[in-house]
Amino acid sequence: MIKVIQAFIDRDTLERFNPGDKYPSDNPERVNQLIERGYLTAAKEPTKAEPKETKETKTAKKPAAKTTRSKKKE
Repeated sequence: MIKVIQAFIDRDTLERFNPGDKYPSDNPERVNQLIERGYLTAAKEPTKAEPKETKETKTAKKPAAKTTRSKKKE
């Protein structure tokens, strides 16, 4: 999916595109021009087969370190 990241008016169609819009084009040269100029990004859509990474999977839970302190006897 080609996603718009900066607003622009397409010189070929004179259509306005806003950030977040999808850019429909069959011309890879035009798409590459717009990516180089910072108007578009080639965003990858997540597939259902790939599990999404959660906060729990990013950081594995480590057991708490046990500390032994000796009590001083008075």
